[in-house]
Amino acid sequence: MKLITFFILFKVAGAHIVLYQPQETVSVDIGDTAVIGCVSNVNLESGGRINWYQETWTPGDRYILAISCLNDKDNDYECEHNRYETRLKIHKAKPKDSGVYYCTYDLRTFANGTFLIVEEVSQPKIPIHLLVHSHYPSINTAIQLVCTVRVTSRLVLITWNISGTYQKGKMISTREPGGTWIFQNLLSLPKGFINYGDHVTCKVWFSTSPVQVHWTILERDQTEEFISACQSPLGLALSVCLILLLTLVVHLFWTYKQKDKNAQEAEGKDRRTSVRSYLHDGIVYAHLDMGRITQGRK
Repeated sequence: MKLITFFILFKVAGAHIVLYQPQETVSVDIGDTAVIGCVSNVNLESGGRINWYQETWTPGDRYILAISCLNDKDNDYECEHNRYETRLKIHKAKPKDSGVYYCTYDLRTFANGTFLIVEEVSQPKIPIHLLVHSHYPSINTAIQLVCTVRVTSRLVLITWNISGTYQKGKMISTREPGGTWIFQNLLSLPKGFINYGDHVTCKVWFSTSPVQVHWTILERDQTEEFISACQSPLGLALSVCLILLLTLVVHLFWTYKQKDKNAQEAEGKDRRTSVRSYLHDGIVYAHLDMGRITQGRK
């Protein structure tokens, strides 16, 4: 399918040179010979204008010239040509030869690249993380994605696939104390690039069989929409107004209860005062006549 697409591109491109590398990955054991192919829509003649570059993500050594096919005298690298195809042979492959190799023409036209893995590395149960911005993404905003993995090997390839569309992203590597490496691929998707329901796949290549992590962009429910609305400037303003209104209602209710309580206490105090006043004003005085009591006893 890829070759069919490429040959269709021949007619579209016309005389403008187009290079294409049909192998996405090549894996060989240490000491074997790796062969990477590159085809063209124009006659490459002797292939003297072809150069091969190696890309790694180790800081300081990106895009290293592997070989210039004009001066094909390297013991480790060899160029082979026919009219419309050129091949790079890497003899006695070593781990340091791992990387992405690009076929170039006159240092202006680059092919799509082939990832070479020397010494197939089996690293099971390595956690691979697909990271998304903490705010739930929307198709109406730009989306930032990061795929990250920690390994002991020097080189890992990470690519993206968005619902069948290949995306390269930006590779970053960091070496940690102890010899482990952290590889990250950063992908920025512009506004309107994706739709709800699209599938995002992060592919991590340790060998010819990649490990994949998937994520589907789901449409948000009403609760999430409400949360998103509250996070907007207008939503924040409405939220603040609602909190102030609730505070005012609570304050008025508390004030009313306090007034009612004070009124009841005042009414109770008036009642107690009235009772004391009544008892004071209604005292009955009795006169005891001891003389009469004495006479009665006689």
